[in-house]
Amino acid sequence: MISQPPLTPAATLRLLFKRHYLPHCIEDPTSRNIEGYERALDLWEELTDNPAINEISCETLSEFKADLMAYRFRSRPLSANTVHKHLSHIQWILDQAGPPGRRGKEKSALGYLDRVPYTKLPKRRETYQDEIPAEEVIQLFHTAGMEATFPKLDGILPGHLWQALFGVMLCTSLRIGQCAAIPMSAVRWNRMQILLPHEICRKSKKDEPKPIHPYAMQLLMRIRGQRDLLFPIFQERSKKSFYDELHRLQDLAGVSHFGFHAIRAITLTSLSEINAEAAQFAAGHSSMRTTRIYQKVRLLESAQGKLTIFDALENGREESEVC
Repeated sequence: MISQPPLTPAATLRLLFKRHYLPHCIEDPTSRNIEGYERALDLWEELTDNPAINEISCETLSEFKADLMAYRFRSRPLSANTVHKHLSHIQWILDQAGPPGRRGKEKSALGYLDRVPYTKLPKRRETYQDEIPAEEVIQLFHTAGMEATFPKLDGILPGHLWQALFGVMLCTSLRIGQCAAIPMSAVRWNRMQILLPHEICRKSKKDEPKPIHPYAMQLLMRIRGQRDLLFPIFQERSKKSFYDELHRLQDLAGVSHFGFHAIRAITLTSLSEINAEAAQFAAGHSSMRTTRIYQKVRLLESAQGKLTIFDALENGREESEVC
């Protein structure tokens, strides 16, 4: 058995993450957020001298933040939100080297440092994406059914797979990564639902039933088969290739380029108008405050439509034109 190096104040942040943070501070070790920590550590090692834990100072973190702000990925600078995310991951790992406390993750802190270095995080910006018109999604749906070229599965048309994917997303608001992880065994064909495993729900600790609209279930029946995953969309090619195919189909459909999250937003916004609690359950949000983000614009539009002052203004304009 290969002995591991001891975890001491002279260890690196990555060793602290692997030996302590990963087993003690992350509830679900298979969660995709591990990728975020790994990416942050990659940038830490690239942009710093990768100092030992006891050599990290506030100045070290401030310089790392400045380097992140100047970093370019695919010829574009990182957004303030991305810098905030990477810096937060590093800070959370470093916090485990500080004094132990009584709450949450503070309980597992190792006490290597009397005081944890800190730098102020850049202010996050709330992003807003214009709502995609339903007509564009409908046009993309039909174009994908006719023009999609992959993924290719035995006995299944690529277009049928795309249409089934859109159908499930439009009635469940699941994220694309969640859809890609749904096992075929999770579909309850006779009950018109998908019993989503808790490992996929992320925030939930129990399996969640996701009702499927009858038409979406018809789309699923066309791709039913003897395979592990319902949507094996990231197995044949890379994620980039799959998104490239999405944008190719959008060009053929004559619609704007939008990502899968836009489809989730359409579903949650529409559900919010009908039943706010249903939208919250579909989204998997622990707080209604998060779900209300999808309601803001439509709620304002609806309220504006009931204002009578514009009728008075319009009538006044007509009367002034007559005079």
